[in-house]
Amino acid sequence: MSMHEIEDAVEDAIRMLHDHGDGLDHRSIFWNLLRLQEAFGTTPVRFRVLDILLERRFAYRLSLEGPALEGSVPEGSVPEGLALEGLALEGLGIEGSRIEAGQGGSGLEDLLGGAEAVEALRAIEGSEDVGLDPTRPIDPISNPRAGYVRDGALYGEAGSILWRRLVERGALSGADALDPTPISTLELACLIAEVAEIQGETDLIRGWHGLVQGELYAGVEAMVGPQDLDEVQAIPAARRLRDIAARSGALDDLDFGGAAPPRAFIAASATLSWWYNLT
Repeated sequence: MSMHEIEDAVEDAIRMLHDHGDGLDHRSIFWNLLRLQEAFGTTPVRFRVLDILLERRFAYRLSLEGPALEGSVPEGSVPEGLALEGLALEGLGIEGSRIEAGQGGSGLEDLLGGAEAVEALRAIEGSEDVGLDPTRPIDPISNPRAGYVRDGALYGEAGSILWRRLVERGALSGADALDPTPISTLELACLIAEVAEIQGETDLIRGWHGLVQGELYAGVEAMVGPQDLDEVQAIPAARRLRDIAARSGALDDLDFGGAAPPRAFIAASATLSWWYNLT
């Protein structure tokens, strides 16, 4: 799959699961989807679906300017001291949203490590990833990515450094404070395909069936999986995904040599021949 196709597969999955995936752990699914996208090195799609990430409480937005608590809190229902100077945590309701300021600083300054860090964030125009110390460039070891700024607001996602700081300070509790659960790439693709089959989203099934081919055959970075046909067929998620793709028509009229590998390449592998239903 091309980088563009991977981005579309992730975005389309997020939108479909938001609209139709009742009863799912959306926070964990979104966390795994975005981590998978990062492994492929494609352009993050989070800004395309930011409204969904906020609604599903995977992303959290902090105002860098106003002191008022933003979002869906009924007017007049905010307890005294809930929103501190410079810290507006959006859309969390009341329970578990209080955050205490340390001596001599606002809530936002305490959260981010001082006034200089806050000013560095306020000076950002447009969209930009920011490290644990916003005054310095991001470095995977010395200054890891903590969140991102967009249009005057700071965002933290479940599992991020910024999110963990909010949890540690008591600003997030309950389900909002739970770590996302890792999901294997195969299980993730199978979950998406199961919902997509119900919704008649054949193209989405085809895309995710093709995306996980590397896990079954060649391996892609952390997605190294078994290559032997017997081992692959012993994986329940692999069987379910292949069966969904076959019965939904997702494997009909494949673009061999384009979106799918060339027929000769598939025919040389018992695993791929089974995967693409050519046996």
